[in-house]
Amino acid sequence: MTIEDIMNLSTSDLRKLSPKAQRELTSRLVSASNKRIRRAEKNPDIKSKEITRAKKRGGFSIAGKTDVEVRREFRSAKTFLQKERSSITGVKQQTSDRIDKARATLRKEGVAISRQKFEEDMKTYNRLKEIDTKFGDKNLYDSTVVIGAIKKYKANTENVLDLMKKITAEADKRMKDKQKEFDEQDELPNE
Repeated sequence: MTIEDIMNLSTSDLRKLSPKAQRELTSRLVSASNKRIRRAEKNPDIKSKEITRAKKRGGFSIAGKTDVEVRREFRSAKTFLQKERSSITGVKQQTSDRIDKARATLRKEGVAISRQKFEEDMKTYNRLKEIDTKFGDKNLYDSTVVIGAIKKYKANTENVLDLMKKITAEADKRMKDKQKEFDEQDELPNE
């Protein structure tokens, strides 16, 4: 029986089998799931919530589990394998689709940028988010500020670091203006 055949089994089909057969089939799914996790660990560019969750739970295992727990593990491993983002290919495909969608949005805003430059800029931006979390703070840098900065500075001629510095300056200015307004309100005499 292939992994695909095992994946087509429902939990009720699994229950109809002997406990030994249940363990054998679940063991094969568990093994396939753990192989995916190991492959993803070797590739640091692959980031997936599904893989991260599976790693946090310690992978998949049927060692020392009861028949009921084996069926639960079957369901968990099957669900994991069915998720598109549990495989390296699936993660790369979704990432590629997101890049294409983002570039299309930028084109609508009047910004033309090559795929290669966009990928380089996004890597830089993601590194900035890791170093300084405020770069990813949606409250501080809302989409109107980002789109405004992109329109002004044309992302295809600026690198992301310069663009983010300009966005930061604009957001800081907005925050200082708001703080100044609040300070002025506090200074009004009480009547």
